[in-house]
Amino acid sequence: ATYGGFIPFCGTFLNFFTYGWGALRLACQSLAHVIFVATHDSIELGEDGPTHQPIEVIPAFRALPNLLTLRPCDGVETVGAYEVAMRDRNGPVLLALCRSGAHNLQGSRLAGVAKGGYVHTDFDGENVPAVVFLASGTEVETCMEAKEILSSVGVGARIVSMPCWELFEEQSEEYRNSMWAAPDSGPDKFQPLRVYVEATATLGFHRYAEVHVGMTTFGASGPGKDVRKHFGFEKQDVARKAMDALKDRGDIMSYRIGRFGFCKFSPAIAAAMAQ
Repeated sequence: ATYGGFIPFCGTFLNFFTYGWGALRLACQSLAHVIFVATHDSIELGEDGPTHQPIEVIPAFRALPNLLTLRPCDGVETVGAYEVAMRDRNGPVLLALCRSGAHNLQGSRLAGVAKGGYVHTDFDGENVPAVVFLASGTEVETCMEAKEILSSVGVGARIVSMPCWELFEEQSEEYRNSMWAAPDSGPDKFQPLRVYVEATATLGFHRYAEVHVGMTTFGASGPGKDVRKHFGFEKQDVARKAMDALKDRGDIMSYRIGRFGFCKFSPAIAAAMAQ
């Protein structure tokens, strides 16, 4: 790890890396090129319960100097994460991977992982460009599903995949700002609402978004899907969180999602979009 030739790697549940925190921290201090493969990365692991479900761990990894923490959303991004891990010889790299199978998502890009964040799915051009979802891991797919719900009532959304905060912070300010900039087709002087979605503690979300969908308690024991539903990580929950925030901000007057869904925009936005 220190002198080259071999690239050591090790793996366990993400939460259990806290037991080996001293070794991980020493690897960061000594810039040792070690690849840490961490699985079962969120409350989604389910029945093992709060003792096994990481809450504060990913934010703690992100706080370690010299460590790259990558949380890919699917197989494509996982390949990109391994490419980064193999090529980056300036220190250790940690890959946070989910327990359940993740669908390969349309829009995932290998090159995007190396930038730390990229536009995964953009505004469709037909709806009001009102929301930018930022997420990592399996929550990217949840945001894609929430985007479809918003689209059904005329609210457009962009999805920004954020597999690695450290790499994202290395990009130019222009590039970073372009992730949530309003498109030219949007209402004049209107900035989309930014919503960060991740099944971890919300520490650091404020750097990228005004609205946070994350964990503020320990997890719970139960089937993974039931646990995610309990803590508000289903598509309907994420969509409602975004719509409620738009209403609080005064961008929409009222809304309903689901059957007979609708969205009544503020007079200013409605007038701007009618031009």
